[in-house]
Amino acid sequence: MFVTLRTLATIMNHRKQFVNLPLKQQRDEILDCQRRLEDLSGKPVVGFRAPGFTVSKQILLILR
Repeated sequence: MFVTLRTLATIMNHRKQFVNLPLKQQRDEILDCQRRLEDLSGKPVVGFRAPGFTVSKQILLILR
């Protein structure tokens, strides 16, 4: 299961930096990944690693 979750968590590959995507696209991708990870694991997601390790105020608002 770890490999499956890790693979799913790392499939998001952006030509643009994630932090520069429109707010709606960031929100949709974060929430979709959260839902998929929770469906696969049966457990809540408790962390977030931003693509490129770049976090903006916008991303922090989405995560709340």
